[in-house]
Amino acid sequence: MARPLLTLVGCTVLRGSKTVLREIDLEIFPGEVVCFVGHNGSGKSTLLETLAGLHPPRHGEVKALSTNGSEVIVSDSEGRRAPLPGLTIALQSDGACLDESVIMRLKLASTVAGVDLSDQDILKMMAEWSLLHRSNDRLATLSNGLRRRVSVLSALVPALKSESQMIVMLDEPSEGMDKASKELLRSSIEELRSQGHTVIIATHDQDLSCMADRSVEIENQTISVIGEHSARSHGAKDTPINSGDKVMEFCRWAASLERKNPIDTIKRLIPSMIAILLIGSIGSGIVSSDGLFSTSFYLLLPAFITTMVQPAIIDRLSEGRSGDWWRAHMGRSIRPAASIVGSSWLLPLPLTYLAYTIISTDSIDLHPEAKFWIWLPALAIIDISVASTGIQLLVSGLKRRGAAVASLMMVILVWPFLILVDATTLILQDGMTMELGLETPLGLIIASSAISAGIWASAVLIPSD
Repeated sequence: MARPLLTLVGCTVLRGSKTVLREIDLEIFPGEVVCFVGHNGSGKSTLLETLAGLHPPRHGEVKALSTNGSEVIVSDSEGRRAPLPGLTIALQSDGACLDESVIMRLKLASTVAGVDLSDQDILKMMAEWSLLHRSNDRLATLSNGLRRRVSVLSALVPALKSESQMIVMLDEPSEGMDKASKELLRSSIEELRSQGHTVIIATHDQDLSCMADRSVEIENQTISVIGEHSARSHGAKDTPINSGDKVMEFCRWAASLERKNPIDTIKRLIPSMIAILLIGSIGSGIVSSDGLFSTSFYLLLPAFITTMVQPAIIDRLSEGRSGDWWRAHMGRSIRPAASIVGSSWLLPLPLTYLAYTIISTDSIDLHPEAKFWIWLPALAIIDISVASTGIQLLVSGLKRRGAAVASLMMVILVWPFLILVDATTLILQDGMTMELGLETPLGLIIASSAISAGIWASAVLIPSD
């Protein structure tokens, strides 16, 4: 008898304080088409997303069969999380940032799924789905129906072109589609079935539910299964893309969006430039009136301000549930990756030197080598920025944001900043030395970075669910 590919064992799932599914046991077998059916609000989407690891069960566990035959805990009530192997998914919403172009979304979905497709392959599929003329358009410019088509196609394309058996999850895929698109969807599902892929659909569309090998009806927080499973071969030829590759794809995605639309850079630059203008209007004499510590504080302040600004990566991940799409593929690694790639990398160094140019005049006695070394504390500001982004990502993912005391962790970042001010003071006064110790510039900079790293680790390890 074939082993189940996905298993729910005694799963109770809550959405907020409401229990949606209670003590659910379910097995999904390789190669079958399964439909979740029920009235609106019955829990179809919740059950599908629980299988994808997006909703941790209050009780029970979700297990998956990997390509090497071992079992993987996708999620459980003890807090363990792992991405589902071989997954492609279309959420009920877009699952994409609206700054992405159509072809970018389809190429990204294929790459993340571990399927290397040429532009010609993707353009051919787009032509079949009447999307070719919009290939370079941003998703924001498309109608809701076209965006739905792109979302579903991004889940179908990798599996249709893959030599490995995959798990395809579709949440209300036919919603908002015209008759021609629905026919394409039905034929694609039949093709996936013939190739041995596992297809899981949450739908109220009877034309789709009648295609299922088995139906799972959800009512009153419980399920009833209709039909017998017909497992097909799950002999994968290729190993799905590993988590490290997905992290790299996520970083490329975030960087490409920032290049196309540098919202993050602009958001951080505006308040820091205002600070520099204020420093310039105050004058170097007043800035230095309290000594070199005051000078160092104002020198690093514009760079520090950039670390406190909410990063654009948070908005991009919340848009169209883009973050949930990534989380389904990456598991918990998304927050550490997002905290690093979404931090302020470009601004601290030029802002520090710009502030130095404004502050340094003949009225301030600075060490002649200081300007050659202030890049070190400026770079350490980046460590504070990574920690700050990690905290803000944690807070944005908490279910009860109003009660999120985690945001108070931002205040702690003043500590490593003041240590950097001390280090900069020593550099301005005596120049740089390579000696280590808590009374040397290098030692203080290392201490500041270590504290920032500790705060970052705490932020990315605290679960938000």
